[in-house]
Amino acid sequence: YAAREAVVAALEAEGLLAKIEDHEHALPHHDKCGTVVEPLPMEQWFMNMKEIAAKVRPVLVQQDIQYAPDRFRHYAIEWLDQIRDWALSRQIWWGHRIPAWYCTHCSADGLIPMGDLDREQALREGNRGQARSQRG
Repeated sequence: YAAREAVVAALEAEGLLAKIEDHEHALPHHDKCGTVVEPLPMEQWFMNMKEIAAKVRPVLVQQDIQYAPDRFRHYAIEWLDQIRDWALSRQIWWGHRIPAWYCTHCSADGLIPMGDLDREQALREGNRGQARSQRG
């Protein structure tokens, strides 16, 4: 809990701490060593699914595609009507690698297709020119 104490000390030093109260809540623990796993809120990436659902719904309603069994078509339409944005980054404990990069040298950003190991290696080595030439 050293980080918590450091945050409290920093807030007190700046005169920004109003009060400290005890609050009981469940914290997850690491399976093997029992260490407390503190959540770390981070920026998340989302894909707007409403635009995609708006294009798919008319196709389902007009029965331009076959749905098997057809009696479940209405469930798909209801799901599209209640669609929520998709969290691409899915903040979970162990994390998922997403095919995105940000260059700290030139501020370029973009997506790396999964499996594009040559481009990924070029970015790691700082060879931005080679990475750009390999962009699809």
